[in-house]
Amino acid sequence: MVKRSSAALADDLTLAVAWLALIASPVTLFVGHLGAVGLDWRKNQVSTYAAKAPNDDWVTATMLLAAVALVGIAVNLHRALAADLISRALSTLLGAGAAGLVLLACFEVGGGYRQGKHDAGLVLFLIATTAAFAVAGGAIAVTGPGWRQRVAGTFVAGCALGGTGSLEVNWTPLWGLHQRTAFLGLWVAALFLLGIVSSVGRRNSKGARDEQRP
Repeated sequence: MVKRSSAALADDLTLAVAWLALIASPVTLFVGHLGAVGLDWRKNQVSTYAAKAPNDDWVTATMLLAAVALVGIAVNLHRALAADLISRALSTLLGAGAAGLVLLACFEVGGGYRQGKHDAGLVLFLIATTAAFAVAGGAIAVTGPGWRQRVAGTFVAGCALGGTGSLEVNWTPLWGLHQRTAFLGLWVAALFLLGIVSSVGRRNSKGARDEQRP
């Protein structure tokens, strides 16, 4: 029986936590929108629900779960990217995106300082996460170990850029719908990137076990 290193076990644990957090986040967001009389998800931002909705704690939990998922991807991104320097830089960007989400989770509708904190957190999350997903997806599309990973990498970059880019296109006057479209694009990008990282990690682990067998 081949024993696995503590580092490999830690990576697998963070991946499992990231998967749980990423899958749970849309569920908690949906619950947070229930019973919000007077609010319209097509017009109001997610942070408005986090401050005013009856189930506001669920919306805040969504932000924290998404932050946990980003950290899990950041810790394991080196599995999918051969260039260590690039993976470190992108992991730092994902950490900054997670920090933006934590800042957003602390937001409540109130004074100008709190509004400024909300705006700073939102911009930090969007820019850092979009940039990290776009570069990571592009790098995997070029250097991925197989055609499936390369196609998925292209999809990661496209979803991240397309989702966030929808905020800049006045395709509807409904700002809440704009924002949720951007968040959906980033969520799908995270889903595919986490899948790539997990599949490459399993392949590498299997190769390492095969090499250790007599």
